[in-house]
Parts: sequence; structure tokens; C-alpha cells
Amino acid sequence: ADAELHHSLGLLLVRSDRATAGLGELREAARLSPNNARFAYVEGIALNSLGQPDEAIEVLEEAHRRFGRDFEIAWALVTMLRDRGDTARARGVAEVLASYRPTDLNVAALLESLPDSQK
Repeated sequence: ADAELHHSLGLLLVRSDRATAGLGELREAARLSPNNARFAYVEGIALNSLGQPDEAIEVLEEAHRRFGRDFEIAWALVTMLRDRGDTARARGVAEVLASYRPTDLNVAALLESLPDSQK
């Protein structure tokens, strides 16, 4: 229950233009509930939104290791890596995503948008 309260407070603070305080609450929620994929995802998104993309990618990579089949985490990680110019790592995650969402046209388009260094 404490993790849920920290998460809710963090979202409220972020939406109230108190992003730094909100991020602290979101981090605490993720720390208190390490098995909650949503908390890790939101922490990563908040970090990226606050101009901390390296930290966001780190959080999302760890979350992707723990919650490998979580679509939102994988999608966010791929797009952040792509936006940082790390297309090789982005493609690797996108290939994993495509392996368990083979009929998802958005995933196929994302994968297609990433150059394959093997070609």
C-alpha cells in the first residue's frame, strides 16, 4: 500500500509542475515494489521527461531485464535508445519485442525503421 501511495503522490506532483519532488516519490514507489513493472516504467518515463535520458534508459534496461515481456517498457526503451542514436541496442530490444508481438504492425514498423548493421 505504501508503494501505491508514493506512486500516486509522485504522479500528482509531476502533474503539478513539481517534477523533482514527484520523481523522488516515483522512485520510492519503484523501490518499495520492485515486482511492479508499471512503477519502473513510469519512473523511466519521468526521468526522460525531466531531461535525464541516460538515467531513464538505465532504469528501463533494468526493468526490461526483469519484465522482459512488458510491452510498454520495451517500447519506451527502444524509442529512447533510437532517439539517443543507439540504433544497435534499440534494434536488439525491438527484435525481442517483435518475437512476442509478431503480428503487431506498430512493432514491425518500429523494427523496420531501425537500420540493421548486419546487412
